[in-house]
Amino acid sequence: MALPRKMISKIKVAQGQLGLSDAEYRKILREKFRKKSCTELSLVQANQLIRIFQSMGWEPQGWLPGVSQGIQDDRQSKKIQALWITLHQAGVIRDGSDKALMSFCKRMTKTADHPGKDHLRFCIPAERSVIIETLKSMAKREGVDVG
Repeated sequence: MALPRKMISKIKVAQGQLGLSDAEYRKILREKFRKKSCTELSLVQANQLIRIFQSMGWEPQGWLPGVSQGIQDDRQSKKIQALWITLHQAGVIRDGSDKALMSFCKRMTKTADHPGKDHLRFCIPAERSVIIETLKSMAKREGVDVG
């Protein structure tokens, strides 16, 4: 039985939002399921793949393209938002919106192999730490006291 189109779309959205390159995505399929494409997965395997993506930080609930998802509730994300707002109020950052912060997040997590992560919720704690330290460095360079 063919995998439902909705499930394939969900997998592709997760791949994109996690910033997985095609090579990384196919490596997961090959290592975990011995498959080359998600269309070869059974429904059970597709659900297992979704759980793998969730363990990597992807949250499928309530995702809509172009709709702000707000800032996560964890300590690191709150600190990032506080630093962002402080730097905006000090005139260091021109746009203090969540959308601008997510663009910054994407640039900070971009590598040669990854297009970058679209939201803080997809970042692992180590990536959030790098974002925090970068914002703190910006503040120090500009003479802004962030405590």
